[in-house]
Amino acid sequence: MTLDKFYRSFARTREEVIAQTDPPAAITPASRAETKSRVVIDESPESVEIDAQLVVLGRTEPGAECSFNFSRDGTIVQLQGITFADQSGHVFWLITIPSRMKSGPGIVTVTCGDEPDTVALEIISPEAPH
Repeated sequence: MTLDKFYRSFARTREEVIAQTDPPAAITPASRAETKSRVVIDESPESVEIDAQLVVLGRTEPGAECSFNFSRDGTIVQLQGITFADQSGHVFWLITIPSRMKSGPGIVTVTCGDEPDTVALEIISPEAPH
């Protein structure tokens, strides 16, 4: 391709490759907000293998700081994490299930300072049938 042909071709497609000036709220930089917000779990698997990653998705107020914990009986926390929601109010936790964990049922609890949401989760050993 000649240089002139490239410039003509690029001029026709340039509009398509220019970055947006108004990005969607989900990718707009967010900052933590000191606010107490209700959170709703949108997605969580029913089970996760030891040494695998668990992803829990939820919705709350934009910027809300939120915590995650996993317990067997609702009292003793075995896994935990903190994150904050993006500008559209979406929040997620990505947690690796450590090899020291024992298989069995438990409860995921998420909260953003107000009413928490919970979901049951089964930790399974990698060799267990699915």
